[in-house]
Amino acid sequence: MVECVLKCYHDTSQVTDELVQAILLPGLEPGASDVFLEFICYSEGPLPEELLPQVQCPVLVAWGDKDPWEPIELGRTYEKFNSVEDFIVLSDVGHCPQDEAPHLVNPLVESFVARHATPEANLSSKAS
Repeated sequence: MVECVLKCYHDTSQVTDELVQAILLPGLEPGASDVFLEFICYSEGPLPEELLPQVQCPVLVAWGDKDPWEPIELGRTYEKFNSVEDFIVLSDVGHCPQDEAPHLVNPLVESFVARHATPEANLSSKAS
């Protein structure tokens, strides 16, 4: 199973025992196999290209150019949607950029959120 996890990542040095456990443990929950099969078969639910035209807020897409399952060409098709404000290619990153390259992903997310934060949201977070 570790080999399967390793395939997600271009930089396999980022795959730790903790990460493998975080990925595998939810799969042991009751009903997890049903969810997984639904996901890989696309048997129900809309696809991103069906949902993006309905999205009424800005979207950030960060895509690893070394993704072994979802090629960058697929990601680029999402750029055409009005809601996709930023499409960022992450060089030498695989399928799970948030795990493999948090040093790249986290600043992107922080910047995107800061750009779109409303004064009300800033006030409510300071009050917490």
